Amino acid sequence: MSSLTILVNYGGRWADSTYKNCKTKGLLVSDKITFAELQKKVHGIVNVDPNEYEISMKVIYNAMETTWPADIVDDDDMRAFIF
Repeated sequence: MSSLTILVNYGGRWADSTYKNCKTKGLLVSDKITFAELQKKVHGIVNVDPNEYEISMKVIYNAMETTWPADIVDDDDMRAFIF
């Protein structure tokens, strides 16, 4: 099983498809991480109760053309994000 680094930006705001004025935390995770596992880690980073707060996760892919932030909402999105 391989590991990879995921950068989590939080505490900021979206403006013009860019997340601004945020903090960043690096996570070393398994390349088999599930959506639920990542969600749990992010709840811990931002120190909120998952029963009281819903977290929105997005990724901006490095592509030849500018892309909009893509939502990460399930395990399929996680697999696409990781690979």
